[in-house]
Amino acid sequence: MVDLITPMPRDRFPSSGRTSLGGGNDLHAVEIEGLAWLVNAPTCRAVVIDERGYPVEMVAPDPRAFALHKAWLAGRADREPAKRRRDLGQARLVAALVTERLPNLSFDGSDLSALPAGLRRLAPDLLATSRRRDDGDPEPGW
Repeated sequence: MVDLITPMPRDRFPSSGRTSLGGGNDLHAVEIEGLAWLVNAPTCRAVVIDERGYPVEMVAPDPRAFALHKAWLAGRADREPAKRRRDLGQARLVAALVTERLPNLSFDGSDLSALPAGLRRLAPDLLATSRRRDDGDPEPGW
């Protein structure tokens, strides 16, 4: 499943920005509150190999910003319960991967200072819950 999402515009009367893919009514973006934080977060770059064997540069949001954004979404009262559980699981998983596999990235790093303080304050609880999950079981426990 793929969702096409876009940040909510600052201007309630936005210009004609592109909000769809394909011709006609194929796929339209849904405006998501708080997504601007993720869009404007630091990025990570890596070279990956495409299905034809060619190298391609992949640019993605910083995984710490992604985890914090997902934790914030999971805490919203207006979020559907199934999506809240999924968001929290994704946040915990990515936070655990960052602490285990990317030790040079810190959740209290100054490079995340552009994120709202309320979002950064979610890190200690997120890290505590992601560490508790580490019981040695290779299955994700979903």
